[in-house]
Amino acid sequence: GGDLVDGATGEGLVRGTRSSDGHGKARDVLGTEGVRCRTDSEPNSWWRIDFKKHQVRGIQRYSLRHGYQGSAFSLRHWRLEGSADGGASWVAIDVRGKEGGNKDEGDKSLNGEYATHTWEVNNGGGQEQQQQWFDSLRILQTGENSDGYDNLCLSGWEVYGTLRERQ
Repeated sequence: GGDLVDGATGEGLVRGTRSSDGHGKARDVLGTEGVRCRTDSEPNSWWRIDFKKHQVRGIQRYSLRHGYQGSAFSLRHWRLEGSADGGASWVAIDVRGKEGGNKDEGDKSLNGEYATHTWEVNNGGGQEQQQQWFDSLRILQTGENSDGYDNLCLSGWEVYGTLRERQ
């Protein structure tokens, strides 16, 4: 894991975790530079952000950055999900590719060295996700990456929505 820390107080604001430690650090997804970072090759790999003092809702768009120095292992199939109960249950916010999709299908926007792309939310969760305050978000890989494996390579993640102090 790893925290994004408030420079003024030294308190953790956001924690990054992932399903397994393949290469790099889980907190690399909170950084501003492309670095080699991935999970192990396991089905349903995920990356997660936990807001320690805040909640988010009304996510309109989000950006991801590929975590590899070439186009190999690019993310193709995933769901952006939110949780209001610390990760016990998840609501779909955005869906790309398809469940169980293969390497030749799905979204190809992250096909390149540390490629970055921004998606408008396609309302996989409909109105529920627009009104609900989430304390955790995750990217769940739902199919093969561009090379037919299950490792999730990410080195950046930004979310654009409404933020408030935790209630």
